[in-house]
Amino acid sequence: MPLPDSIDSSILLERASDISGGAFDTGENHILPPNAALHLLNIETTFAGRRRRRLGNTCRLPLLHADSGDFTDANPNGVGVLEDEFRDIHRLHFALGASLYWINNGASLVEGFSQYTLSDTLHDFTQGQGATQVANLFLSTPVPYSANVSLPFDPLVAIDRNSTPTVITDVRPRSLLWWQKRLWAFNSCATLHGQDTLVWSNVEDGRNWSSAQTIRVDPEGNDVGIAVTPLRGDTPRLLLWKERSVHLLDVFWATDGYFPGSANSLDFGTAQLRNIISSTGAVGTDAITWVAGARGQAVGDYLFLSREGIRSLTRSLTDAQGGAGLPISWKIQTQIDRINWEKADRAQAAYWNNVAYFAVPVDGADNNNFVIAYDLVHDSFWFLDLEVTNWLDAKLDSDRRFFFLNQANASDSFASTVTLTKQFYEFGRGISDPGRVPITYEEQTRGFTFSPNPQDPAAGLLFPKIWKWLELKGKVAGTTATLTIDYRIDDTTDWTNLTTVSQNPADAYPFLPVQLPFTFDSGHIIRRGISLHATHPGYKIQFRFRDDISFGRFSVLEMALRATALNDNMS
Repeated sequence: MPLPDSIDSSILLERASDISGGAFDTGENHILPPNAALHLLNIETTFAGRRRRRLGNTCRLPLLHADSGDFTDANPNGVGVLEDEFRDIHRLHFALGASLYWINNGASLVEGFSQYTLSDTLHDFTQGQGATQVANLFLSTPVPYSANVSLPFDPLVAIDRNSTPTVITDVRPRSLLWWQKRLWAFNSCATLHGQDTLVWSNVEDGRNWSSAQTIRVDPEGNDVGIAVTPLRGDTPRLLLWKERSVHLLDVFWATDGYFPGSANSLDFGTAQLRNIISSTGAVGTDAITWVAGARGQAVGDYLFLSREGIRSLTRSLTDAQGGAGLPISWKIQTQIDRINWEKADRAQAAYWNNVAYFAVPVDGADNNNFVIAYDLVHDSFWFLDLEVTNWLDAKLDSDRRFFFLNQANASDSFASTVTLTKQFYEFGRGISDPGRVPITYEEQTRGFTFSPNPQDPAAGLLFPKIWKWLELKGKVAGTTATLTIDYRIDDTTDWTNLTTVSQNPADAYPFLPVQLPFTFDSGHIIRRGISLHATHPGYKIQFRFRDDISFGRFSVLEMALRATALNDNMS
């Protein structure tokens, strides 16, 4: 272990043995919790607060080939799955450009139907059924398109298991939900039902809207309907999301009570529609995701993207829906401020393996080019540099897995095959991202300031310090990881390179004079001391670790920083 320069030097030691907490980028660095990081790009928080580089993506299905003519420039506008009654995947459907396609025999794309052209914008899919009890995949446009301002959404499209499409011109929904044996649609175009109107189909028939049952939700508020989602509880309830408010509908049928039979009318002697949030709402139809249970007041049944950031909607113990509370994303506000709110209606939210993912457009982009990940277990954030059109959990083999449709073209070439341009990826199973590019890894630590106790004159921000050593403890798996370490002192904006560290899994093996008949696991801890004697004194110091050239997986277990007060005579 490194020692101070002299025995009379006052030793300052700051250690982060538990580095849980995730990204935290608001306020001054010196007021951050001791174990919080400022920025985690492509780093996941794992058990015991350890952080590791995330896994990449496996290309499950090549959608379009570079030599397939007009398909090359088609925009990826959504993906959906049609499952049979045994919950096995029947067919994957892709909205590409202005057409609908599906995979034929696991290889080539077949155009779904040609008598109707979809708008070249984002589409959403919901599975239900028709009058014949056959499974149907219903297609809507959750994002308005500018081709026809008076009819901002496409007509509803229904596709059965034989891929026979039906265009239903009576409904032009922004949000669809199959629930209680009916198809519900919210915001069905001003010229049909209205942007404030909730409509529902006949029972057990999502193709039949002859009942024309409707409810207008706060029509005086000039607040556009965004989405409709179910709320778990003892009684059937729907959440109706608008841009600046959220409403709750208690469902009670006229002749059937809580459970649907044949009635198409609600009994408003028991059914109620009430406003539960009047100050904020959701910015996008697919920017809302259910999460598993509540963690105190931090996270509730739903997480959603609002104009203020990522919010949660919680339930009280009496099963009454509560308010939105403080945004859970307040501690990453600098990242929230990067969102292009004009295109935020394209944002995509999903929940998988205790993590909520929000794909958003940032820095003026029109499509989602950044992912905010929120870990509900560790109450921490990290960020991913992925371009996501849609998230999807699907069962393509024996296991249900998490996928995404890539937004941009990726020249992902393989040994003896054609170059692929549009792909459908499995999330988090490979070692590279779209285009077989190594994953960029970046971690910005919080500012090390030592004890903020004003009674300790040799610590905190009261006096400058001489930086001595940075000590890292970590693990390397698979291949060598090359880390570039930068630093900045006090409030400087530019990073200064400190050194480059190459970590090999073999570094954890003990060196012995004889060969043993066995090898050691790469899970052994690697300790590395890095000298800081060439840096300038200062009140606080921050570090940045990067790796954008290697495929190695590096887990940070502990960081420690040693320094002495600038005046060695201070006690």
